[in-house]
Amino acid sequence: MNKKGQAALEFLTTYGWAFLVILIMIGALSYFGVLNPTKYVPDSCRFSAPFTCDNAVITTTELTMKFKNTGEDAAVITTITLTDANSGNTETVTDFSSGVTGTCTGTATELTCPVGGIATLTSATYTANRFGSIGSKANLNVVLTYYYEKSGATFSKPSGGTIVQTVQ
Repeated sequence: MNKKGQAALEFLTTYGWAFLVILIMIGALSYFGVLNPTKYVPDSCRFSAPFTCDNAVITTTELTMKFKNTGEDAAVITTITLTDANSGNTETVTDFSSGVTGTCTGTATELTCPVGGIATLTSATYTANRFGSIGSKANLNVVLTYYYEKSGATFSKPSGGTIVQTVQ
């Protein structure tokens, strides 16, 4: 009887079982969301100049964002385009006649923010679970199309930003 062959087979079998247990543990951890890296991404709200994002709140049906005009003149926002980075869905806000509070004033087509003006915009035109379920991370790319009041609408340009928030 060959004892070397039996020792090698027992060695491989032991390591095989250990490897199988490790694979099952990794599968269970990923199934229950322990290995989900989006849970560890902090909430953030960033816009490029001339706007700064002070805060954003995302629920399953509504987006509320607070931003400020830090430019050298009054800025007139004509559209705000929101693109969900997770699903690719795009929505454009063009009516600012309701859902705007703060020192900026909105009409049916424009949102005018003076220098240092703060606007809180609430958009509730979303379907249920538009940004995911409660507790998931929403990742939005935001483009504000604006022009300076002294320059006129001919010189409109975009200002981009991102909102990463936990859905409430």
